[in-house]
Amino acid sequence: MGDRDESFARLARALRDYLSPDFFSTQMTVLILFSFTFVLIWLLFFTINKKGGPKPAQKDWDFFNMVVLQKGLEIFDRDLLFEVASTYSIQPIYKILLERDVFEKVLKRIQEDRIRLKTSSGVHTKIDYLRKLRGKLFPGHG
Repeated sequence: MGDRDESFARLARALRDYLSPDFFSTQMTVLILFSFTFVLIWLLFFTINKKGGPKPAQKDWDFFNMVVLQKGLEIFDRDLLFEVASTYSIQPIYKILLERDVFEKVLKRIQEDRIRLKTSSGVHTKIDYLRKLRGKLFPGHG
C-alpha cells in the first residue's frame, strides 16, 4: 500500500511541477483539456445516438401513422414498415403503405438481399410477415 501512495505522490508532484511554472500555462492546459473532453463527449453522444438514416418530416410521420391506423395495422406492423422504408430509402415513408408497386419492389429487394448475403435467419420471417401485410395493405390485389 505504501508503494502505491508513494507512486501517487510522485505523480502529483510531477503534475504540480509541470503546471506550476506560471499561471497562464496552467490555464491554457486546463482549457485545452476541457475543450478536448467536451469535443470527445460530443462526438461520442452523436455517434451513439445516430440512427439509421434521415428522420422523416413530422407531417410525413403523422400521415404514415394515420394510414397505419386507417388500415388497422398494429404497432409492430408500423415499426416493421418504418424500418423497411428507412432501410430502403423510401421517400416519403408513407409510399410503402399506399403504392403497391413500391411495396412489391421493396419486398423483391429484401429477397435479393437475402440471396446475395446468403442469410435466412430473421429475413425469411420478415419476408413472410411482409407478404401477410400485403393482404392488409392492398386488399383485393391477390
